[in-house]
Amino acid sequence: MLKRMVKAAALMALVVGFTASNALAFSCPKLIAAGRTLAAKAKGMEKEEALKLLNEAQQAHEQAVKDKTPAGHQASMQKGADAIDKLVKAMPQN
Repeated sequence: MLKRMVKAAALMALVVGFTASNALAFSCPKLIAAGRTLAAKAKGMEKEEALKLLNEAQQAHEQAVKDKTPAGHQASMQKGADAIDKLVKAMPQN
């Protein structure tokens, strides 16, 4: 009984792992596009830094798709999120 439960838990972990990497693959472009939309409204040094991060995120995503590695998608998501964070902090408060 315990062996069956361990096998089922291991199988579920594999399914979740494969599903999560596919979800990241589809999320990267949306995050990068949202960052570029936000950057269009920004000004100053933060915009330049954010655009650099968004370009790096785009390259990491393209490389991850080419290599079929989830780690590249994670790096892409992190850079995209960092860029959006910079842009949001730079936005003028109304």
